[in-house]
Amino acid sequence: MIVESLTAHIADVRERCRGNNKLGVDMKSKGWFGAAAIAVVVVGVACLFLGQELTGSKREAAVTRIHELADTYNVAPAATKSSSVRQQEATVPKTGNNDDARVLFLRIAAMEKALRESNPRGYRACNGMEQRGHDATPEDLPNLELYLVQADEVIRETRRLASMTGPYFDLEYPTAPYMHYPALQTLYSVSELLCADAWVESRKNSPFAPVEDLVAVMRLAYGIPREPDAHTGQYHYILYRFVLQAAEGVITASSVTTDQLNSLEAQVPRDAERESFRRALIGHASVTLEFFDNARKKRSAMADLPEWLYFGPFGTPWSNQDETYYAETMAGLADMAVLPYYEAKPRLDALERAYPRPSRWLPFERVRSPLDDPTRFLGIQADHEARLDILRMGLFLQVYHQQHGAYPESLQGIVENLGGHVPVDPYSSKDYVFRPSGDSFLLYSVGENGIDNGGVDSRNRKEVTAGDDVAWHGKA
Repeated sequence: MIVESLTAHIADVRERCRGNNKLGVDMKSKGWFGAAAIAVVVVGVACLFLGQELTGSKREAAVTRIHELADTYNVAPAATKSSSVRQQEATVPKTGNNDDARVLFLRIAAMEKALRESNPRGYRACNGMEQRGHDATPEDLPNLELYLVQADEVIRETRRLASMTGPYFDLEYPTAPYMHYPALQTLYSVSELLCADAWVESRKNSPFAPVEDLVAVMRLAYGIPREPDAHTGQYHYILYRFVLQAAEGVITASSVTTDQLNSLEAQVPRDAERESFRRALIGHASVTLEFFDNARKKRSAMADLPEWLYFGPFGTPWSNQDETYYAETMAGLADMAVLPYYEAKPRLDALERAYPRPSRWLPFERVRSPLDDPTRFLGIQADHEARLDILRMGLFLQVYHQQHGAYPESLQGIVENLGGHVPVDPYSSKDYVFRPSGDSFLLYSVGENGIDNGGVDSRNRKEVTAGDDVAWHGKA
């Protein structure tokens, strides 16, 4: 009995020892797993800090260059301007007072909005003219004429506004870089209205209203605040595009006088405004980079989880990389902005190959619109240059017809009017195509693809379709 009890006790002790040994092995395994997890975390944190350091230094160099360019062009937001620039600005007296123009602009905006809401059919007829190259269909004409009668006060006040010195409204930078869009949309709408009025008045053989309307649109373009913003520059170009489209259907050699043609031509800029375009790109980049700084500072208040992570410690390598991409690409675009498009295009292609675009889900996408399609963005500047050249040459061709009873055989016939030099097509570096034919002429640029499409121009003018010729079909 005692022996059996002792045997059972020994067996129980052995079993317990085996159990304790198993527990020890489990604890040892868990210890190894814990150490491995700690090692992974340490390596991950080390890689994170290394990534932040590597991307941060490259980002700093790229951002510094934008800030230096912004200081040079005096377009940096106040927070990023150097102390020397701020001190210099403080010593410059503020001149000019455009309060009257701003008040009138707000009044016009309110009247135009009320008109648009009270007669949507007339507004659609007016808006549709721009999409068809400023030409009204018979079905739209009654609605358009009624709309213009109702818009008489808006038209008169807009002409008065155009005679004033701009800017007509203030842009808000950098906290809300797109707050100015409603104001730009108002300028867009009243410019459409003036071009529609010019078309209708020309059909009535009115001797003054069509030219007065087109002159007003060009003056409105210069009333847009010349802020360092790429989007503002685009609207500036769009208004000049309106004028060329409307002039094609409104201005003929028999409908206006030489003095009227010369007064209209006098409003056309004499240069391609490439420096202004470069300044706008640099300012746009400077404002966007300040958005990054503000976003990082306000990260704790962000309700959007992706943005919170993107601008946080773990997202820093990626946000640094995207900011570097943005700064380097915008600096490259700014360098190319002062070149003719045919010289900039090869460099632009190389730039796009060197900097693949970030993922579409990144918060950064929402503020980097010039980079959505850099080729397209610089193409807008080239389109603007071509339209300015064609507008000036087209007006001088009409003057030539009035003086000689026919159009010249080549553009050399108006070379003296052009200052002794016929401009070249910014898309091809060659002469613009000019084809006179009796009492009409065709003048055009070969467009973005460099292919001569015979002067075929898109009727949808809100977007410049790649490959469209930029043309004016003139007539006596």
